[in-house]
Order: sequence, then C-alpha cells, then structure tokens
Amino acid sequence: MCEGQLKKREFEGNHIKFYYTGEIGIKGKSSKGFRDGLWTHYYKNGKISSQTEYSRGKKNGKSVTFPTTGGRIEEHFTENLLNGLRTRWYESGVKMCEGMYLNGRQSGLWNSNGTSQQSAEFFCSS
Repeated sequence: MCEGQLKKREFEGNHIKFYYTGEIGIKGKSSKGFRDGLWTHYYKNGKISSQTEYSRGKKNGKSVTFPTTGGRIEEHFTENLLNGLRTRWYESGVKMCEGMYLNGRQSGLWNSNGTSQQSAEFFCSS
C-alpha cells in the first residue's frame, strides 16, 4: 500500500509505503516525481533500517544504514556514487573500519580494526 499525491503521473509531497501488515516501510518526500530530501526505510518491527538524503531522485549526501546484524554504516553519496568517507561500527559502538571513496571507487588506505591497508572492503561490506 502507498500514500501520497499523484500529479500528472508523478508523486508529489509526502510519500509513505506500508507493509501489507500495516507497518510503515518507507517514508519520504517527492518533488516532480523524484525522491527529494530525507528518505527513511523501516524494518517490519518498526526500527529504522536506513536513512538516505536524495536530490532529484539520486542519492546525494549522507546515508546511514542499520544492518540486522547490528552496528551502523555511514556513507556519503554524490549523484548516486559513493563519494567521501565510509565508516562502519560494531554494535558495541566501536569503529570497525573506515575509508574513502572517490566517484564510486575505493581510494587510498583503509583503516580496519586499527590497521591501515590498501583495501578493507571485505571487512567493511554490509
């Protein structure tokens, strides 16, 4: 199920999508048919699974994901491409790893559990 305004075949304004069981699944705003601003996705239990900034339908800005395994992943996007710092924390709040992305590709050394290495993606994957 979905709630929102449809203007000229494009969603406009607040947008809410529900699970069939009635819980909110996605909440955000649309402008001229594109996602715009902060969009929040929820697990069926009501907890937030992710929050992502959008501009004209593309990820632009900060995105935070809360995996079911616990912890948190914070990333930054420019025009749908990972761009900037990506950090992942354990459920305890201790930093697991971090590194930079440039135009969607890993860039430079990554710090994983206190050690720097060329690529730590296998430690940092979601």
